[in-house]
Amino acid sequence: MDSLSIVIVSLSIWISSHLHIVKADFIEPNYQPEIKFISHKELSKIACEKPCPVVGWYPSENQIEGKEVLYMIEGVDPIKDLCIRTILLHELVHFWQDYNNAFEKSGDS
Repeated sequence: MDSLSIVIVSLSIWISSHLHIVKADFIEPNYQPEIKFISHKELSKIACEKPCPVVGWYPSENQIEGKEVLYMIEGVDPIKDLCIRTILLHELVHFWQDYNNAFEKSGDS
């Protein structure tokens, strides 16, 4: 298992162990989303439709179950950089919400 996969599994364990705090009755996903690193310009375009300070994004729309994709900008390191790891954690929470159909309407992420 590569280092990024280990970080993702660790963050998922953290999410699972804190669900009771927010009273979320979520089922733990039995897989993780693919993490795609793309240019900041490209991520801004798909996440914001204009230039914006986005670093990570999990789109809840148009995801294929079992093949979900979470985006991060190229050049960031969620393994070594704690701030970037918290952004990855935030986006993984959105993945968990999507997996559990917790968004009230499409696009809530």
